[in-house]
This record gives sequence, structure tokens and C-alpha cells, in this order.
Amino acid sequence: MNCRLLTAAPLVRFSCRLVSRVIQTPCRTCSSSREDDIRNYIKESYVRIGKDAAPPPVIRGDVVYGTLPCMAAISGQKRRVHRVFVPSSLRSRDGRRELTYALQDILATVRNVHPTALHPLPEKYMYECLSQCGVHEYPDHEGIALELEPLHARPLISNRELLRIANRDTKTGAPPLVLACPFAQDMTNLGHLIRIAYYYGVHTVLVSSRFRQAQAINAIASSSSQGAVDLVDMVAVKGKLSISLEEWKRKFRIVGTVGMGYAGAVPLSEFKHDGRPVLLIMGSESKGIADPLVDICTDLVTIPACEVSNEATGSGVLESLNVSVAASILLHHITSSA
Repeated sequence: MNCRLLTAAPLVRFSCRLVSRVIQTPCRTCSSSREDDIRNYIKESYVRIGKDAAPPPVIRGDVVYGTLPCMAAISGQKRRVHRVFVPSSLRSRDGRRELTYALQDILATVRNVHPTALHPLPEKYMYECLSQCGVHEYPDHEGIALELEPLHARPLISNRELLRIANRDTKTGAPPLVLACPFAQDMTNLGHLIRIAYYYGVHTVLVSSRFRQAQAINAIASSSSQGAVDLVDMVAVKGKLSISLEEWKRKFRIVGTVGMGYAGAVPLSEFKHDGRPVLLIMGSESKGIADPLVDICTDLVTIPACEVSNEATGSGVLESLNVSVAASILLHHITSSA
């Protein structure tokens, strides 16, 4: 099939990729030409930086790996990209790794925005780069990794910015939704929370500057969030979170999550969205929300468990969920009732 035949009509212009998706068959002429073009770009970069005998590069920033996190980091434009690593075997069709459409999209963007940043490497050197940033296993990097500036949650400058967050316009017309996760210490959990927040349209993720995720968001969090850390507005609140949130009560309905049997808490099914902006506070899996934060909440909700009898222990109720699972349930209910 030749793409020129498809673009001949003066009123409708089809892109090759759109046609491929509709008819489920790639346009061989254009896809092959584009792939060869990207491979030539990899070859030129390979010649420019030298051969495979060069030592592995020293990472001086952070590393993001995988097609979705890398594309999000580039499109989010939150931080500067220093180098783009791909397996040097991609310069040839005989390599063991496929040059996928996703990789072609990213490398085409890189060539337009950061043309000299491409740095082809032997596969083993790519894992060396990841290990320098704390990724000591052998994850599937999907053929690409970025060296870029570390990601920091930005500080909340003033209460005026708080008002801007509360009055932010959204594409759906729904009231602003903010997620506070000051107790998420594990980077994998933090990444999952941010991914869920992005999925449900959360506008801002609030973290405390007392915790390390406010200082730097590493490659593990980026990978587990599938790149959402570069797309969600992350704000670090100075000082104690309970004192900072007192100002939020004027504009937000502050919803705290607590365990079953907590005095004053209502089942999630009884929570009704009244159209005001919502700030949802997620507690830690072991201790929940600290008492100073509970005191400033306008609503306390709990996710009821299904009790199943256990002959060995006499009880089958688990008192808490994984924090990211709980966040999914809560955000789904809040957004669907808005």
C-alpha cells in the first residue's frame, strides 16, 4: 500500500499511523522509511561518540527508563535532558532488540529537540547506568533511558498560589482535586500513588518537605508511576503539614482516611461530593494519619472490609489496605460522585 494514494483527497489527510491503526496493517513503505531514518540517526550518533569499547558513562543526575516514563519526561518539560541512551545494536536491523513504534516516536522527538543528546551504548552499559541510580536489578528498559536533572517537588510559595490551585479550571469542569501523601516513604508506593492520581485527574500532589520524596523523586518512583511524576504538579509544603493545611480549610473540603471503627468516621459509600474542591489525605499503612492532621479534617472516611471467618485465628478482617489500592478506591468514589 502506498501512502500517496491515501492522501490524494484534497479534503481529508490521513497520517500513515492513523491508517495503520484503523486497518490494523502498518503501511510498509512509510514505516520502513521512517525506521531506516531513525536507524541512520542512531548510526550517526554512534560514530560521533565513539565505539563500544568506551567505558560506561558516569551519571551525574537521575535516570529514567522505559518508553512511557521517557516520553513523559520529554513532553512534561519539567527538567533538562542531558543524554539519551539506547542500545547500540539498534543501528542495525540484525540487532536482537526491535526498534518499536514507541521508540521511533521518542527518538524522532529527541532528534528535533535534543539532536546531540543521543548516546548509543552496549546493552550491559545501560544496566550500569541504571545501577548508578539505585536500580540494582535488571529491569526491562524497553530500549531507552534518559539521563536528566533530578526531579524535585516545588515549594508552595504563598497562600495566593493555594487559591490558584483551588480555583484552577479543569477540562472536565469538575472541582479541583488534591492528593496529600506525606507519609509515603517507599518510592515504589509513591510512584503508584502518583500514577493513580494522574489517572483520576488529580491536579496537585501534596508532600511534606520533611520527607525525602520532597527532595528528590528517583528512577524507581518514575518507573512505577509510568512517567506520571513528570506530568503531575507536585508541591512540597514547608513546616508541619497540619499547620500548613489550616489555610486550606477555607477553600477545600479536607477528607482524611482512617481505619475501621474510628470515632466520627463514616463508610466511604456515605460520602457525598458537594461540588467544593477536595483535598484527600492518605495516611501510612501502619499508623494511619497523625492526630494533628485528623483534627483539621472536615470529613473522615473509612473503606469497610468484608469480614471472612478464619478458623485458625477467629478473625478474617485485615485492618488496612495497601495505600495505593486504598487511594484508587477513594479517588474513584470521589470523582464518580462529583
